[in-house]
Amino acid sequence: MTYVVALDPAGGTGGDDAAIQVYELTTMRQVAEWRHNMMRIPEQIKLLHRILSEVAYQMQKQGAKNIENHLYWSVENNAIGEAAILEIQHIGIEAFPGTLINEPKRTRTGRIRRGMTTTRSTKKTACFNMQKLMETFRMEVASKALHRQLTDFIRAGTEDGVFKAKLGCKDDLVSATLLI
Repeated sequence: MTYVVALDPAGGTGGDDAAIQVYELTTMRQVAEWRHNMMRIPEQIKLLHRILSEVAYQMQKQGAKNIENHLYWSVENNAIGEAAILEIQHIGIEAFPGTLINEPKRTRTGRIRRGMTTTRSTKKTACFNMQKLMETFRMEVASKALHRQLTDFIRAGTEDGVFKAKLGCKDDLVSATLLI
């Protein structure tokens, strides 16, 4: 099996939830989920590391070889996510099992930016792709919390087609899923 893990980080101050989603890639079946609104970024990254290590361990136990080609992970790097990327670099990317998926574009200095940047355009595309997967029953959501957030995830405006949570609702689990 191939797995993909995504972290949508948050400040850990009681507002937005930090969220981690784990999907089996070939079937697009959700196999694990985590969220918390009081965990600081260094602890979020340690948890991400533990989750990746456990997935890699279970894969090896089942006889998987070359984990880097069957375990992929990423982190949203916008705003607060930059602190998450710095924490990952502080620990050392090589300490994290699997392959980090990075932004395909290079920075002005020619370096690849770590993690994934979500923009209005990339979020719109990800929402469209997720909607297609769900409508054709090619994506399986197991979590009641994610189901709830998907129900409250609506088109923000008629012109740009960007989706977000209804007023008073959260979309952090959805955001982590969009990174998948």
